[in-house]
Amino acid sequence: MRRAARLGLGLTLALTAVELSGVTAVQAASPTVLALLPLTGPVGTSVTGAREIFWYVTANSPIKSLKDAAGKTMAFSAIGSSSNLAVLKLIKMAGVDIKPVSTGVPVATFTQTMTGQVDIGWSAAPFALGALQEKRIRTVANVGDIVEYRDMSARLHVANMNFVTGKPDVLKRFLTGYSETLDWMYKSDDAARIFAEMYKVKEADTHQTRDEFYTRESLDIKRLSGLDQAMEDARHLQVHQQGPHQDRTGRPVQISYQVTAR
Repeated sequence: MRRAARLGLGLTLALTAVELSGVTAVQAASPTVLALLPLTGPVGTSVTGAREIFWYVTANSPIKSLKDAAGKTMAFSAIGSSSNLAVLKLIKMAGVDIKPVSTGVPVATFTQTMTGQVDIGWSAAPFALGALQEKRIRTVANVGDIVEYRDMSARLHVANMNFVTGKPDVLKRFLTGYSETLDWMYKSDDAARIFAEMYKVKEADTHQTRDEFYTRESLDIKRLSGLDQAMEDARHLQVHQQGPHQDRTGRPVQISYQVTAR
């Protein structure tokens, strides 16, 4: 917040459960009619090539790999999410009949997995790392197992288009502050401590997440790659019904940043 104040920004933080609910929240700030114009636009890349998403089973599960999971259920967050696309790809790679199931956020998914409501849970580091270390669960897959996704931009930062076009200077200052904050996170242990306190996880798990699952390069907001592969997989795996790089009106989406971060 001090960095935001230095840049002349007043921020109100709002947490959303999954990626798509975040888009809905951003869209809701716009009076633009949905059928007439896309409500949001990409302003930066969130994650490219990180290995933070993984799938796991309970310690006593007979499933050792996805090839053992025929007839079982496999979790992902929400329809259209990066975990949804990855699950469909992993099932195809395994070559067995596994049922994908939307289970929401990692915390809710953990409960469903440990109580037998779903056979294979999903999580994103640092959540569930403690259970892994305690050997209550075992990993059976990681998003990094998909070779094509190791350099793919999995998530983008989007902004309400009224904000993008109406306040470009504010957006530029925000992206500058965001990038500076990422630099600080990888240089200071204070960031790991603050995150652990905020999300009530072990500080050691936060350090492990930063050092093993996310590189600083993977969070570069100007790094964008693998979209053509993502769209091809989305069409082939029937994640959505729209054509490549199209919005709800069928018009091509231009993936280009409105401002530079530095």
